[in-house]
Amino acid sequence: MGLLAASWALAGGLGGPLGAELPPGKGSELTVVISSEMPELLGNMTEPSSALQDWSFAEAVAHDPRDCCDRCVGNDGCYAWVWLKTTGHCFLKGNSPRTSLAKIPNDDAVSGQPSQVGRSMPTTDPGHKSMLCLSLVIPWTDEKELIAGQFESGRGIFDCDEYAVYSNEELDLAPGLRSRKIDSDLQCEYGGEFGTALNTDIFLALWAKVLDEARFLFHGWTAKVDPDAVFLPTRLRSLLTRHSERPEGVYLNNCKMGMHGPLEVFSRNALQAFGRGTEQCLQHFTSLCSGPCKWGEDMFLDQCMSKVLNVTSEFEWALLQEDHCDPPPGWQACNAPGIAAFHPFKTVEGYRDCLDSANAVDAA
Repeated sequence: MGLLAASWALAGGLGGPLGAELPPGKGSELTVVISSEMPELLGNMTEPSSALQDWSFAEAVAHDPRDCCDRCVGNDGCYAWVWLKTTGHCFLKGNSPRTSLAKIPNDDAVSGQPSQVGRSMPTTDPGHKSMLCLSLVIPWTDEKELIAGQFESGRGIFDCDEYAVYSNEELDLAPGLRSRKIDSDLQCEYGGEFGTALNTDIFLALWAKVLDEARFLFHGWTAKVDPDAVFLPTRLRSLLTRHSERPEGVYLNNCKMGMHGPLEVFSRNALQAFGRGTEQCLQHFTSLCSGPCKWGEDMFLDQCMSKVLNVTSEFEWALLQEDHCDPPPGWQACNAPGIAAFHPFKTVEGYRDCLDSANAVDAA
């Protein structure tokens, strides 16, 4: 029950409305933490300027950190709590889908674990390679089932240091998993040179939401992952050791034909640059194309960052194997070691088979 000492925070998932009644052990929010006194009363505290992050299954307003801690102690499904200094919100966090809590820097909260009643979880320190991972779900497709299965098993984006799911409305995708709403109906036409989905406006709405929430600022990297991409965060963490932040920002190119959308990876500075320069890119390419360019969002982001904002693009050959980027024969077996994502696998059974194959390679 002692007080720890350093600068950290516990991370997890975004989602869920205020006061959401969600099942114990699962959840839907995130946040932050700072130092605290009263360790005997508050349990095992996180270090100064840090927060425990994982999905919150309950959310309310608490008077102070002691009040928030008491709420956690009184709920058998609560393994960690976070109290926001700025708003008084108290987030109770369960012990799934992950088996540990990530620590991230943040000065605006107090958090801890109810070790005084024997409940706690291991914590990890991802450092400057911490990852926020997010997905956009189109609700009238099989993506709802795909993302729900990933959540229930703690795989895909739910094995990142923090995660978030978005859609055109707040959807209960699984017990404890609720999407966050973006300002889009998710409808788009197909066309352009390659007959692709002209979905730039949809993903501009997604990135506007992500930038507004500003959770990416607490992580070194942000990954946007399509729900039908079999994504292995542990492999991406390994790949990121080959890439470092730059003042102008860095993003990873995953295909020799240009960045493709199933797995997009951006550094913190890259997203900040995009936030500052989105309008500049829109004006530039509208002028260049004499109207909206008939591109998908991945090409727009690639061109915007590299050609207009001067963000550094670094090719990472092991980021993605997919059917639209000249994959090697037999790639659908998902047995290539070190590849961070395989795409597409649009059924729950196909997704599971690919993931099992990739996990077997890692376990060998």
